[in-house]
Amino acid sequence: MSIRNPQNDRSRKQQTEGLPGMTRKGASRAKPVREAGGSVRVVKANATGGGKPAAQMTKEEKKELKRRERDARDRQVVVSNILLKQSPEYRKYRRFWWVLLGAGLVLTAVAWLCMFVFPGASSDVTEPLGMASVVALVLAYVCIIGAFIFDWVKVRPYRKRADTEVAGMTDKRMQQVIDKDYEEEAAARAAKEEAKKGKRSSK
Repeated sequence: MSIRNPQNDRSRKQQTEGLPGMTRKGASRAKPVREAGGSVRVVKANATGGGKPAAQMTKEEKKELKRRERDARDRQVVVSNILLKQSPEYRKYRRFWWVLLGAGLVLTAVAWLCMFVFPGASSDVTEPLGMASVVALVLAYVCIIGAFIFDWVKVRPYRKRADTEVAGMTDKRMQQVIDKDYEEEAAARAAKEEAKKGKRSSK
């Protein structure tokens, strides 16, 4: 015959009904679920990869995610180039950079040409061809190194500024920039074609 322990019965009753003098929490005392703020990005379950970490994605989901990331980067590069193209200062500095780099390449070619055509020119700097070869090579290094320094000091800040501006744009704003640039180029091509037709008709 089992002996009932009154303490065990009382403990079970307190667990199921609560302690004496206390009431159960009603639905009105439960904490309300707050909605996510406007700045909080909520990842939807039907998004690419379903909001899952990369380790849980399938091969197709990873491929689609990489494609979307690549498209987003390409769009940012396109918009950044459009903004740079619209800057007169950037275009001026960029042309000067190309002049320096082109001069350096031309002088390098001249120096190597002198060495190949006249093998003894590089060994005897007292000769006119030897001196010309050395001078051309030195000037080539000066132009090429100067082009890199000029790019770092003058051109690079414009690129960083454009990248920062693009990073703060929405997809809609970037698409507007692309569409506007396309319309301007189409109008320029149409005007050019009209000018060609006018010249032909005048002849």
